[in-house]
Amino acid sequence: MKKMPNKRQRKKRYKKNLVELAQLAEAMHPKTLKNQAEINAWLFGDDEDDDDDMVEQKRGNENGK
Repeated sequence: MKKMPNKRQRKKRYKKNLVELAQLAEAMHPKTLKNQAEINAWLFGDDEDDDDDMVEQKRGNENGK
């Protein structure tokens, strides 16, 4: 059986979750993010930069062989 966290641990986790929710709500506020593209980039990460880096890494690996 899984050990249950004590009251202090539950309270700490609850407070941490509230802080994360407040940060998320503030970041997702319409005045903070101006358009859907910014919202998607914030939610899912900006993949365009990652894709460029991956292409460069693949080219580097091919040239290194």
